[in-house]
Amino acid sequence: YTLKAIEIDEKAFGPDHPTLATDYNNLAQILQAMGELEEAKKYTLKAIEIDEKAFGPDHPTLAIHYNNLASILQAMGELEEAKKYTLKAIEIDEKAFGPDHPTLATDYNNLAQILQAMGELEEAKKYILKAIEIDKKAFGPDHPTLAIHYNNLASILQAMGELEEAKEYTLKAIEIDKKAFGPDHPNLAPLYNNLALILQAMGELEEAKKYILKAIEIAEKALGPDHPTLATLYNNLASILQAMGELEEAKEYTEKAIEIFRFNMKERGGGLYFLRMIDNMLKKADISLGLGEDIEEDLKKLATEVWQMHKLALNGFLNIEESSYLLAYFAELILKYSKKEGKKIDENLIKDSLDWKNIYNYKPFRDFLEMGGVAGIREKLKTEGVMEKIQQKIETFREIQDLDKKNLPE
Repeated sequence: YTLKAIEIDEKAFGPDHPTLATDYNNLAQILQAMGELEEAKKYTLKAIEIDEKAFGPDHPTLAIHYNNLASILQAMGELEEAKKYTLKAIEIDEKAFGPDHPTLATDYNNLAQILQAMGELEEAKKYILKAIEIDKKAFGPDHPTLAIHYNNLASILQAMGELEEAKEYTLKAIEIDKKAFGPDHPNLAPLYNNLALILQAMGELEEAKKYILKAIEIAEKALGPDHPTLATLYNNLASILQAMGELEEAKEYTEKAIEIFRFNMKERGGGLYFLRMIDNMLKKADISLGLGEDIEEDLKKLATEVWQMHKLALNGFLNIEESSYLLAYFAELILKYSKKEGKKIDENLIKDSLDWKNIYNYKPFRDFLEMGGVAGIREKLKTEGVMEKIQQKIETFREIQDLDKKNLPE
Protein backbone atom coordinates (compact mmCIF):
# COMPACT_ATOMS: atom_id res chain seq x y z
CA TYR A 1 0.00 0.00 0.00
CA THR A 2 2.89 2.37 0.65
CA LEU A 3 4.28 1.60 -2.81
CA LYS A 4 0.82 2.38 -4.25
CA ALA A 5 0.87 5.72 -2.42
CA ILE A 6 4.31 6.50 -3.86
CA GLU A 7 3.10 5.70 -7.38
CA ILE A 8 0.06 7.99 -7.00
CA ASP A 9 1.99 10.87 -5.40
CA GLU A 10 4.75 10.69 -8.00
CA LYS A 11 2.20 11.07 -10.79
CA ALA A 12 0.35 13.85 -8.97
CA PHE A 13 3.25 15.97 -7.65
CA GLY A 14 6.42 14.87 -9.47
CA PRO A 15 9.49 13.05 -8.10
CA ASP A 16 10.85 15.89 -5.91
CA HIS A 17 7.77 16.90 -3.92
CA PRO A 18 7.91 16.74 -0.08
CA THR A 19 4.89 14.41 -0.12
CA LEU A 20 7.17 11.83 -1.75
CA ALA A 21 9.68 12.34 1.06
CA THR A 22 6.96 11.44 3.59
CA ASP A 23 6.08 8.34 1.55
CA TYR A 24 9.72 7.28 1.29
CA ASN A 25 10.15 7.80 5.03
CA ASN A 26 7.11 5.60 5.73
CA LEU A 27 8.38 2.89 3.39
CA ALA A 28 11.78 3.00 5.09
CA GLN A 29 10.17 2.40 8.49
CA ILE A 30 8.32 -0.63 7.12
CA LEU A 31 11.48 -2.00 5.50
CA GLN A 32 13.38 -1.51 8.75
CA ALA A 33 10.72 -3.48 10.65
CA MET A 34 11.09 -6.24 8.02
CA GLY A 35 14.86 -6.29 8.53
CA GLU A 36 15.59 -5.02 4.99
CA LEU A 37 18.03 -2.44 6.28
CA GLU A 38 19.91 -1.51 3.09
CA GLU A 39 16.61 -0.75 1.35
CA ALA A 40 15.37 1.18 4.40
CA LYS A 41 18.56 3.26 4.34
CA LYS A 42 18.17 3.94 0.60
CA TYR A 43 14.63 5.31 0.95
CA THR A 44 15.47 7.43 4.01
CA LEU A 45 18.32 9.02 2.05
CA LYS A 46 15.86 9.74 -0.78
CA ALA A 47 13.55 11.46 1.72
CA ILE A 48 16.45 13.52 3.07
CA GLU A 49 17.50 14.58 -0.43
CA ILE A 50 13.99 15.79 -1.31
CA ASP A 51 13.33 17.68 1.94
CA GLU A 52 16.79 19.26 1.99
CA LYS A 53 16.06 20.77 -1.45
CA ALA A 54 12.54 21.81 -0.44
CA PHE A 55 13.15 23.25 3.05
CA GLY A 56 16.89 23.81 3.44
CA PRO A 57 19.41 21.97 5.65
CA ASP A 58 18.17 23.27 9.03
CA HIS A 59 14.46 22.40 8.87
CA PRO A 60 13.07 20.24 11.72
CA THR A 61 11.76 17.73 9.15
CA LEU A 62 15.39 16.91 8.38
CA ALA A 63 15.96 16.18 12.06
CA ILE A 64 13.17 13.58 11.94
CA HIS A 65 14.77 11.92 8.91
CA TYR A 66 18.23 12.03 10.52
CA ASN A 67 16.86 10.30 13.62
CA ASN A 68 15.21 7.64 11.48
CA LEU A 69 18.39 7.13 9.46
CA ALA A 70 20.37 6.85 12.69
CA SER A 71 17.99 4.14 13.90
CA ILE A 72 18.52 2.15 10.68
CA LEU A 73 22.30 2.60 10.86
CA GLN A 74 22.26 1.47 14.48
CA ALA A 75 20.40 -1.69 13.44
CA MET A 76 23.06 -2.23 10.74
CA GLY A 77 25.82 -1.88 13.34
CA GLU A 78 27.14 1.36 11.80
CA LEU A 79 27.22 3.10 15.17
CA GLU A 80 29.60 5.96 14.39
CA GLU A 81 27.42 6.98 11.45
CA ALA A 82 24.30 6.62 13.60
CA LYS A 83 25.84 8.87 16.23
CA LYS A 84 26.79 11.45 13.58
CA TYR A 85 23.23 11.74 12.25
CA THR A 86 21.70 11.90 15.73
CA LEU A 87 24.03 14.76 16.61
CA LYS A 88 22.89 16.51 13.40
CA ALA A 89 19.27 16.09 14.52
CA ILE A 90 20.11 17.53 17.95
CA GLU A 91 21.80 20.55 16.37
CA ILE A 92 18.76 21.28 14.16
CA ASP A 93 16.20 20.77 16.94
CA GLU A 94 18.13 22.90 19.42
CA LYS A 95 18.14 25.80 16.93
CA ALA A 96 14.47 25.31 16.06
CA PHE A 97 12.95 24.68 19.51
CA GLY A 98 15.46 25.70 22.18
CA PRO A 99 17.38 23.50 24.66
CA ASP A 100 14.43 22.51 26.90
CA HIS A 101 11.93 21.29 24.31
CA PRO A 102 10.64 17.68 24.58
CA THR A 103 11.86 17.06 21.01
CA LEU A 104 15.40 17.42 22.38
CA ALA A 105 14.56 14.85 25.05
CA THR A 106 13.67 12.36 22.30
CA ASP A 107 16.94 13.15 20.51
CA TYR A 108 18.95 12.73 23.71
CA ASN A 109 17.20 9.43 24.40
CA ASN A 110 18.10 8.21 20.90
CA LEU A 111 21.71 9.29 21.31
CA ALA A 112 21.89 7.50 24.66
CA GLN A 113 20.76 4.25 23.02
CA ILE A 114 23.49 4.54 20.37
CA LEU A 115 26.16 5.40 22.93
CA GLN A 116 25.08 2.41 25.01
CA ALA A 117 25.48 0.16 21.95
CA MET A 118 28.97 1.66 21.46
CA GLY A 119 29.86 0.83 25.07
CA GLU A 120 30.13 4.52 26.02
CA LEU A 121 27.99 3.99 29.09
CA GLU A 122 28.86 7.10 31.11
CA GLU A 123 28.02 9.30 28.11
CA ALA A 124 24.84 7.32 27.52
CA LYS A 125 23.82 7.83 31.14
CA LYS A 126 24.51 11.57 30.86
CA TYR A 127 22.21 12.00 27.86
CA ILE A 128 19.37 9.88 29.22
CA LEU A 129 19.46 11.96 32.41
CA LYS A 130 19.20 15.09 30.23
CA ALA A 131 16.12 13.59 28.56
CA ILE A 132 14.59 12.83 31.95
CA GLU A 133 15.23 16.36 33.21
CA ILE A 134 13.56 17.96 30.15
CA ASP A 135 10.50 15.70 30.11
CA LYS A 136 9.99 15.92 33.87
CA LYS A 137 9.76 19.71 33.54
CA ALA A 138 7.53 19.51 30.48
CA PHE A 139 5.09 16.75 31.54
CA GLY A 140 5.45 16.20 35.28
CA PRO A 141 6.90 13.22 37.18
CA ASP A 142 4.16 10.68 36.35
CA HIS A 143 4.00 10.96 32.57
CA PRO A 144 4.42 7.70 30.57
CA THR A 145 7.31 9.28 28.64
CA LEU A 146 9.25 9.25 31.91
CA ALA A 147 8.60 5.51 32.19
CA ILE A 148 10.30 5.02 28.80
CA HIS A 149 13.33 7.05 29.92
CA TYR A 150 13.52 5.27 33.29
CA ASN A 151 13.43 1.92 31.52
CA ASN A 152 16.25 3.01 29.18
CA LEU A 153 18.26 4.38 32.11
CA ALA A 154 17.79 1.04 33.88
CA SER A 155 19.18 -0.74 30.81
CA ILE A 156 22.29 1.48 30.85
CA LEU A 157 22.75 0.97 34.60
CA GLN A 158 22.39 -2.78 34.12
CA ALA A 159 25.15 -2.68 31.50
CA MET A 160 27.29 -0.74 33.99
CA GLY A 161 26.70 -3.43 36.62
CA GLU A 162 24.68 -1.09 38.83
CA LEU A 163 21.91 -3.63 39.28
CA GLU A 164 20.20 -2.29 42.41
CA GLU A 165 19.78 1.12 40.80
CA ALA A 166 18.64 -0.50 37.54
CA LYS A 167 15.99 -2.41 39.51
CA GLU A 168 14.89 0.83 41.23
CA TYR A 169 14.33 2.69 37.93
CA THR A 170 12.51 -0.25 36.34
CA LEU A 171 10.14 -0.37 39.32
CA LYS A 172 9.58 3.42 38.88
CA ALA A 173 8.69 2.83 35.23
CA ILE A 174 6.27 0.03 36.20
CA GLU A 175 4.59 2.26 38.82
CA ILE A 176 4.06 5.08 36.27
CA ASP A 177 2.62 2.81 33.59
CA LYS A 178 0.37 0.98 36.06
CA LYS A 179 -1.16 4.32 37.10
CA ALA A 180 -1.44 5.56 33.52
CA PHE A 181 -2.74 2.43 31.77
CA GLY A 182 -3.88 -0.09 34.39
CA PRO A 183 -2.28 -3.36 35.58
CA ASP A 184 -2.88 -5.45 32.43
CA HIS A 185 -1.74 -3.01 29.74
CA PRO A 186 0.69 -4.33 27.09
CA ASN A 187 3.20 -1.60 28.11
CA LEU A 188 3.72 -3.50 31.37
CA ALA A 189 4.91 -6.68 29.61
CA PRO A 190 8.32 -5.35 28.44
CA LEU A 191 8.87 -3.67 31.81
CA TYR A 192 8.21 -6.90 33.71
CA ASN A 193 10.49 -8.66 31.22
CA ASN A 194 13.29 -6.16 31.85
CA LEU A 195 12.85 -6.42 35.60
CA ALA A 196 13.06 -10.20 35.29
CA LEU A 197 16.36 -9.92 33.39
CA ILE A 198 17.81 -7.59 36.04
CA LEU A 199 16.71 -9.97 38.80
CA GLN A 200 18.25 -12.86 36.86
CA ALA A 201 21.55 -10.95 36.69
CA MET A 202 21.29 -10.41 40.47
CA GLY A 203 20.81 -14.16 40.98
CA GLU A 204 17.22 -13.73 42.23
CA LEU A 205 15.90 -16.45 39.94
CA GLU A 206 12.55 -17.19 41.61
CA GLU A 207 11.64 -13.47 41.52
CA ALA A 208 12.86 -13.28 37.92
CA LYS A 209 10.62 -16.22 36.98
CA LYS A 210 7.63 -14.58 38.72
CA TYR A 211 7.96 -11.35 36.71
CA ILE A 212 8.64 -12.99 33.36
CA LEU A 213 5.48 -15.07 33.86
CA LYS A 214 3.56 -11.83 34.53
CA ALA A 215 4.93 -10.44 31.26
CA ILE A 216 3.88 -13.60 29.40
CA GLU A 217 0.36 -13.52 30.89
CA ILE A 218 -0.15 -9.92 29.71
CA ALA A 219 1.37 -10.54 26.26
CA GLU A 220 -0.68 -13.70 25.62
CA LYS A 221 -3.92 -11.78 26.30
CA ALA A 222 -2.96 -8.64 24.42
CA LEU A 223 -1.02 -9.97 21.43
CA GLY A 224 -2.19 -13.49 20.68
CA PRO A 225 -0.26 -16.77 20.48
CA ASP A 226 1.88 -16.05 17.38
CA HIS A 227 3.25 -12.62 18.22
CA PRO A 228 7.08 -12.33 18.12
CA THR A 229 7.08 -10.47 21.47
CA LEU A 230 5.68 -13.60 23.06
CA ALA A 231 8.49 -15.65 21.51
CA THR A 232 11.06 -13.27 23.03
CA LEU A 233 9.43 -13.69 26.44
CA TYR A 234 9.45 -17.50 26.07
CA ASN A 235 13.14 -17.27 25.17
CA ASN A 236 13.88 -15.22 28.28
CA LEU A 237 11.85 -17.58 30.49
CA ALA A 238 13.87 -20.47 29.03
CA SER A 239 17.11 -18.69 30.02
CA ILE A 240 15.87 -18.25 33.61
CA LEU A 241 14.71 -21.87 33.80
CA GLN A 242 18.06 -23.00 32.36
CA ALA A 243 19.88 -21.04 35.09
CA MET A 244 17.59 -22.71 37.68
CA GLY A 245 18.47 -26.14 36.29
CA GLU A 246 14.91 -26.77 35.07
CA LEU A 247 16.19 -27.91 31.68
CA GLU A 248 13.22 -29.90 30.36
CA GLU A 249 10.88 -26.94 30.86
CA ALA A 250 13.51 -24.56 29.45
CA LYS A 251 13.75 -26.68 26.30
CA GLU A 252 9.94 -26.69 25.96
CA TYR A 253 9.77 -22.87 25.99
CA THR A 254 12.68 -22.58 23.57
CA GLU A 255 10.83 -24.84 21.14
CA LYS A 256 7.73 -22.61 21.47
CA ALA A 257 9.86 -19.55 20.68
CA ILE A 258 11.41 -21.24 17.61
CA GLU A 259 7.97 -22.08 16.18
CA ILE A 260 6.69 -18.51 16.64
CA PHE A 261 9.78 -16.94 15.03
CA ARG A 262 9.62 -19.46 12.16
CA PHE A 263 5.93 -18.62 11.63
CA ASN A 264 6.65 -14.87 11.59
CA MET A 265 9.60 -15.32 9.27
CA LYS A 266 7.34 -17.09 6.75
CA GLU A 267 4.32 -14.81 7.19
CA ARG A 268 6.00 -11.42 7.56
CA GLY A 269 9.52 -11.89 6.24
CA GLY A 270 12.44 -9.94 7.63
CA GLY A 271 15.87 -10.81 8.96
CA LEU A 272 15.09 -10.06 12.59
CA TYR A 273 12.90 -13.16 12.95
CA PHE A 274 15.60 -15.24 11.26
CA LEU A 275 18.16 -14.06 13.84
CA ARG A 276 15.80 -14.76 16.73
CA MET A 277 15.02 -18.21 15.37
CA ILE A 278 18.74 -19.08 15.15
CA ASP A 279 19.31 -17.72 18.66
CA ASN A 280 16.65 -20.07 20.02
CA MET A 281 17.88 -23.02 17.94
CA LEU A 282 21.32 -22.50 19.48
CA LYS A 283 19.82 -22.27 22.94
CA LYS A 284 17.79 -25.44 22.39
CA ALA A 285 20.96 -27.30 21.34
CA ASP A 286 22.77 -25.92 24.39
CA ILE A 287 19.99 -27.09 26.73
CA SER A 288 19.84 -30.48 25.00
CA LEU A 289 23.58 -30.85 25.56
CA GLY A 290 23.01 -30.07 29.26
CA LEU A 291 20.39 -32.84 29.33
CA GLY A 292 22.99 -35.29 28.02
CA GLU A 293 21.51 -35.57 24.53
CA ASP A 294 23.63 -36.00 21.40
CA ILE A 295 23.35 -32.74 19.46
CA GLU A 296 25.49 -33.54 16.41
CA GLU A 297 22.48 -33.57 14.06
CA ASP A 298 21.29 -30.25 15.54
CA LEU A 299 24.74 -28.76 14.96
CA LYS A 300 24.77 -29.93 11.34
CA LYS A 301 21.46 -28.15 10.71
CA LEU A 302 22.65 -25.10 12.57
CA ALA A 303 25.88 -24.93 10.57
CA THR A 304 23.85 -24.31 7.40
CA GLU A 305 21.63 -21.71 9.08
CA VAL A 306 24.59 -19.92 10.69
CA TRP A 307 26.47 -19.78 7.40
CA GLN A 308 23.42 -18.32 5.64
CA MET A 309 23.11 -15.77 8.47
CA HIS A 310 26.80 -14.88 8.14
CA LYS A 311 26.50 -14.21 4.39
CA LEU A 312 23.41 -12.03 4.90
CA ALA A 313 25.22 -10.04 7.59
CA LEU A 314 28.26 -9.52 5.36
CA ASN A 315 25.94 -8.09 2.71
CA GLY A 316 24.27 -5.69 5.13
CA PHE A 317 20.92 -7.50 5.41
CA LEU A 318 21.27 -8.45 9.09
CA ASN A 319 22.53 -6.76 12.23
CA ILE A 320 26.29 -7.39 12.36
CA GLU A 321 26.64 -7.27 16.16
CA GLU A 322 23.86 -9.80 16.71
CA SER A 323 25.01 -12.12 13.94
CA SER A 324 28.57 -11.98 15.37
CA TYR A 325 27.19 -12.90 18.79
CA LEU A 326 25.33 -15.87 17.33
CA LEU A 327 28.41 -16.91 15.37
CA ALA A 328 30.41 -16.93 18.60
CA TYR A 329 27.62 -18.84 20.37
CA PHE A 330 27.74 -21.48 17.63
CA ALA A 331 31.54 -21.71 17.94
CA GLU A 332 31.20 -22.18 21.69
CA LEU A 333 28.59 -24.91 21.21
CA ILE A 334 30.96 -26.77 18.89
CA LEU A 335 33.71 -26.53 21.51
CA LYS A 336 31.40 -27.67 24.33
CA TYR A 337 30.13 -30.59 22.26
CA SER A 338 33.61 -31.69 21.19
CA LYS A 339 34.86 -31.74 24.80
CA LYS A 340 31.83 -33.38 26.40
CA GLU A 341 32.63 -36.99 27.24
CA GLY A 342 35.61 -36.89 24.89
CA LYS A 343 33.49 -36.59 21.76
CA LYS A 344 35.37 -35.58 18.63
CA ILE A 345 33.65 -33.21 16.23
CA ASP A 346 33.10 -34.44 12.69
CA GLU A 347 35.10 -32.07 10.48
CA ASN A 348 32.39 -32.32 7.81
CA LEU A 349 30.08 -30.55 10.27
CA ILE A 350 31.74 -27.26 9.50
CA LYS A 351 33.83 -28.03 6.44
CA ASP A 352 31.27 -27.21 3.74
CA SER A 353 28.87 -25.09 5.74
CA LEU A 354 31.15 -22.47 7.25
CA ASP A 355 33.84 -20.60 5.38
CA TRP A 356 36.30 -20.18 8.24
CA LYS A 357 38.54 -17.92 6.17
CA ASN A 358 35.79 -15.31 5.96
CA ILE A 359 34.80 -15.75 9.58
CA TYR A 360 38.26 -15.32 11.05
CA ASN A 361 39.01 -12.38 8.78
CA TYR A 362 35.63 -10.87 9.64
CA LYS A 363 36.45 -7.85 11.80
CA PRO A 364 33.25 -7.70 13.88
CA PHE A 365 33.77 -11.34 14.89
CA ARG A 366 37.42 -10.69 15.81
CA ASP A 367 36.34 -7.62 17.76
CA PHE A 368 33.73 -9.74 19.50
CA LEU A 369 36.38 -12.22 20.55
CA GLU A 370 38.50 -9.30 21.79
CA MET A 371 35.58 -8.16 23.97
CA GLY A 372 35.23 -11.55 25.60
CA GLY A 373 32.60 -13.13 23.41
CA VAL A 374 30.07 -15.53 24.84
CA ALA A 375 30.91 -16.05 28.51
CA GLY A 376 34.51 -15.02 27.94
CA ILE A 377 35.05 -17.29 24.93
CA ARG A 378 38.38 -15.67 24.08
CA GLU A 379 39.71 -16.46 27.55
CA LYS A 380 38.62 -20.06 27.10
CA LEU A 381 40.36 -20.22 23.73
CA LYS A 382 43.59 -18.97 25.28
CA THR A 383 43.59 -20.97 28.50
CA GLU A 384 42.36 -24.29 27.15
CA GLY A 385 44.50 -24.37 24.02
CA VAL A 386 41.42 -24.75 21.84
CA MET A 387 42.49 -22.14 19.28
CA GLU A 388 45.55 -24.17 18.31
CA LYS A 389 43.32 -27.19 17.67
CA ILE A 390 40.94 -25.10 15.59
CA GLN A 391 43.85 -23.69 13.57
CA GLN A 392 45.14 -27.21 12.91
CA LYS A 393 41.64 -28.21 11.80
CA ILE A 394 41.36 -25.15 9.57
CA GLU A 395 44.56 -26.06 7.73
CA THR A 396 42.93 -29.28 6.47
CA PHE A 397 39.97 -27.53 4.86
CA ARG A 398 40.19 -27.23 1.07
CA GLU A 399 38.40 -23.85 1.04
CA ILE A 400 41.16 -22.12 2.97
CA GLN A 401 44.42 -23.63 1.79
CA ASP A 402 45.67 -20.13 0.95
CA LEU A 403 44.72 -18.69 4.37
CA ASP A 404 47.20 -16.11 5.66
CA LYS A 405 47.82 -17.31 9.22
CA LYS A 406 48.73 -13.76 10.26
CA ASN A 407 45.07 -12.80 9.88
CA LEU A 408 43.93 -15.22 12.56
CA PRO A 409 43.10 -13.76 15.99
CA GLU A 410 45.85 -14.13 18.58
